[in-house]
Amino acid sequence: MSNLNVDTLFLIFEEIQYNSSISNVRNTLYSCLLVNKTWCSVIIPILWKNPWSKKKSNNNVIISHLSNEAKENLSNKIKNGNNASTILQRPLYNYVSFCKYLDFYYLDELLYHYTSNIERSKQSFIADEIWKLFINQNSKFTHLKITSCFYDPLFLIPGAEHCFSELKVLKYYSRDDQKLLEWLSKISKSIKKFELLCEWSSEITNLIEAQTNLNSIVLHKLDDKLDRYLTEISIDDFIGEYNGYIQSIYQNCPNLRYLKLPLIDDEVSELEILLTKCKCLVELFIIGAHDYNIFLGWDELFKILVKSSPTSLFKFNFYFKYRFSKLETFKMFLDNWKGRQPMLLQTNIYDKNLLTLIKKYIDEGIVKSHNIVRGGLVNNFEWIQEYNNGYIYTI
Repeated sequence: MSNLNVDTLFLIFEEIQYNSSISNVRNTLYSCLLVNKTWCSVIIPILWKNPWSKKKSNNNVIISHLSNEAKENLSNKIKNGNNASTILQRPLYNYVSFCKYLDFYYLDELLYHYTSNIERSKQSFIADEIWKLFINQNSKFTHLKITSCFYDPLFLIPGAEHCFSELKVLKYYSRDDQKLLEWLSKISKSIKKFELLCEWSSEITNLIEAQTNLNSIVLHKLDDKLDRYLTEISIDDFIGEYNGYIQSIYQNCPNLRYLKLPLIDDEVSELEILLTKCKCLVELFIIGAHDYNIFLGWDELFKILVKSSPTSLFKFNFYFKYRFSKLETFKMFLDNWKGRQPMLLQTNIYDKNLLTLIKKYIDEGIVKSHNIVRGGLVNNFEWIQEYNNGYIYTI
């Protein structure tokens, strides 16, 4: 294997990097560095793609890239400390040039650590040198995280337009900077994922509209200026505390048409309120939680769907974590759907009893169609679509 060509090695190590079955990927890659120079030259760019994931050990290496003049301006504590040999010697590779992720929060931490105990004029000089290491005509970033730690105009740094012209992920956790957002709208057109933690503005709208391949927007807080216009919300998993997220939706998103969310017993009553308030809801995708101390009892859910579903709602996707055993309640749900718009139904398990039951209601015209989606969760709300590693069985 040590004689494989560079392209093949790169593909293998890239696969290792994203292999969730390996408990410590970085240590696995580090263990391969000493095989030979070829392996080393392939692995180092992978390890340094995101240096902030191992920031403590990488910070000294980053500082070692500074000019001798900049290093002379470091405090004596740094120059004479335990890591002085790493900092003062020239690095074997231009490690910083391999960086594809730029995180202003961690970069600000690095600047503070190495400049906080020296006079202000030297602080400014070293900070400029560090920025030049990352932002220049030879760098090209795919991931950018902007935080309130950053105060200088990014677009005034030489080489910045080149660096950020091919962004794939933008995390914007900062104040509403009109000029910065306008600049990003002009030079970054390839963003696929946009995370936002700030007040909504017309500049953010323009940045989103400028993208040609955007497929994910993550909002870390609901905004009154935006929420009333939201028609689609997709939540794939629980993040942090479970309480309150459904309440936030029905209080702020009256025009919601499509909703995908995980559900536990404690939130079923909140879902009932949502059904009564979101009168435009067309499709509901329920992911039934059943793990450790969180779970969903489907009986109460089906009763609430019968009682409180708005007349617009007729598309349902039920994702069961385990085998489904609530046939009687599900039968009650379908019985009470008679007289409403015929249901479009998706489930994720192949259960003969469930299929026989659904077939009966298809024959009666209560269910218009039923798809079984196996092997992956639906990515969006298009009814007929491709699925991740999945198959569609249509009755």
